[in-house]
Amino acid sequence: MRRFWLFPSFVLLAAGCPSDDTGGTGDATDTDDTETADDDDDDDDGSSDSPTDPDSSSDGGSTETGTTDTDADSSTSVAGPVCGDGVPDEGEECDDGNVDNGDGCSAECTFPFEVLWTATHDGSASNQDFINEVIVAADGNIYVAGSERNTGTGADVWVQQYMADGTEGWTFTFDGADGLDDSAAALAFDADGNLLVVGSTESAATVDDILVLQIDIATQEVIGDPIVIDGSGSGLGETDDDDFANDVAIDPTGLIVVTGAVRVDAESWNIWVGEIDPAAMPTPVVWEQTFNGPDSGPDIAQQVHVADDGTVYVLANQELVGNVTSGVVLVYGDDGTPQDADTVELDYIVNDFAFDGDGNVAIVGSAEPGNSGFDIVTNFYDSAFAVQWTAVHDGPAHTDDAGRAVAFDAAGHVATVGPQAVPDNSADAWIGTYQVADGAPWWGDSHQSKSELDDTFADVAVTPDGDFVVVGSESVIGQQRNAFIRVYHPL
Repeated sequence: MRRFWLFPSFVLLAAGCPSDDTGGTGDATDTDDTETADDDDDDDDGSSDSPTDPDSSSDGGSTETGTTDTDADSSTSVAGPVCGDGVPDEGEECDDGNVDNGDGCSAECTFPFEVLWTATHDGSASNQDFINEVIVAADGNIYVAGSERNTGTGADVWVQQYMADGTEGWTFTFDGADGLDDSAAALAFDADGNLLVVGSTESAATVDDILVLQIDIATQEVIGDPIVIDGSGSGLGETDDDDFANDVAIDPTGLIVVTGAVRVDAESWNIWVGEIDPAAMPTPVVWEQTFNGPDSGPDIAQQVHVADDGTVYVLANQELVGNVTSGVVLVYGDDGTPQDADTVELDYIVNDFAFDGDGNVAIVGSAEPGNSGFDIVTNFYDSAFAVQWTAVHDGPAHTDDAGRAVAFDAAGHVATVGPQAVPDNSADAWIGTYQVADGAPWWGDSHQSKSELDDTFADVAVTPDGDFVVVGSESVIGQQRNAFIRVYHPL
């Protein structure tokens, strides 16, 4: 079971510790789960199922005070502390050898953030465990969703509640009727404050199908029957009948809008979006639309946003002629009618978008600007989808980096997360934050697990206090991959 982040030929799953040598955060200009082989030869798993103190390697929130030479010749003039020389002098909290913002040490040699808490989760099979999405309630409680691999049931839908201080709350899991692989891709609150979970469920008869669950937050029970939607595809190939949801939103009437992809035989995957009324079971689909790109290759919807007037925006990737993948924003009326004149063509691979209160849009993805592989690209658009600024992040290895998710805070910043390639051929998780006004870097960080294998930040959300919650996974020797969550507090 996998969630699709579509890049041409690479999938990096990364996450990393706060560090000043994460590579440039980027310049602003005006304008499926991957499995790794078992490795059980390390008894130090580095994991925890409860919040932990910030990593000891973290620059954020710690203070290093240098010393000065008091034996110097009194006749010699001794220069005072110099921010940016790579030496943490007296009066400097940090010094990373530059005077740039956008990393773990500010232009004033002060820490721009601190890590409030970190937690990881290992399923009973100690195999592949992921967090794909995080949302934060008005009371500060945090909800994450993904999959955990358990002994005897394969991959199961996994939802975890955390209190604002990192204390674990309730846990919800779902194993489909045939006990095969199931996964959660996205979360949302419904009109009654309950949780909506979408993803995929596998059965022997129809392989992978779109899954929609409503969970009562008070009881952690599924409301009604699970909603399962099987696309028209069929076939004997491994993915010939794979259908899955990637995102969910609520429209102004309280109905559910889901997007993802369905397999359509010779057309590979088609973008799929549908409106669902759980009260109309057993036929809950009010309307649905599919979209086949110009080359009938893999066309996959990544995210959905519903405006206050019911207009539906779908962020997707389509395959163009020549086996080229690029982003597109498809627009539908509140009744599902395609608004073709409002389609926005993008010239880079996309993974997530976020809308602020003024209708502006931030889109994150990946682009290949030169010969350095793919870079993480964050574009900020006005309400008419005119680009206002672009920020590019090229990781330390200068090869393939991938922007996965983006979020606005209430104080005029935007945060981008994803994996960045590092020189040892693995990937670290990375977060970069920018000023909404002009795209100037604010602060950034990366996380590398103790195994120094692939780690990723897959999503980011903002708490009512303005903290940034990042989620994803980290590699752990002997446990494959553990779900990962961390909370950053800007200083």
